Amino acid sequence: MLTYTADDLEKIFREENINPDELQNMVVEKLTKNNLKLATAESCTGGSIAARLMATPGASAYFKGGVVAYWNQTKESLLGIPRDTIALYGVVSEEIVRMMAESVRNVTDTHYGIATTGIAGPSGGTPELPAGSVWIAVSSPIHTVSRLVYINGSRDKVIRKAGTAAIALLEEELLQEKSGQYAP
Repeated sequence: MLTYTADDLEKIFREENINPDELQNMVVEKLTKNNLKLATAESCTGGSIAARLMATPGASAYFKGGVVAYWNQTKESLLGIPRDTIALYGVVSEEIVRMMAESVRNVTDTHYGIATTGIAGPSGGTPELPAGSVWIAVSSPIHTVSRLVYINGSRDKVIRKAGTAAIALLEEELLQEKSGQYAP
């Protein structure tokens, strides 16, 4: 399991000379060029990833849909996440985010599924998972990858940075698919 803070992500973007505000444009270009489809399942990011990816003209070429599954019951009914699994691992967990990404990819018949679940704050955290803890995942036909990111700041900052982290993870997967180098 890889974990990152928002500062780690910003450092990576600086080192790679990537502007986080332009990251979704890079992803959109790769999806469109390769005729790949995408869907999202978002909890704590509340549809912001879908909104960012839909902001580009021609989004229907790569974006098939999204689910904002904020309540556990929505995760159960729309994504098929078993109640027992949520109870066993907790809704903010690697197991749940991976299931969300896989489910949305399968339900929408897309190449990629992005998912988020976390605690946007400012309240609701625990010592183990403080406010600003967000699990992100990307599922492809080959595998599913996940990361835990920690973001300090306002609710808006957590939502925005978690969305950027999820889009960055998708971009990594698109690069690995192109090169044929998948890291488990």
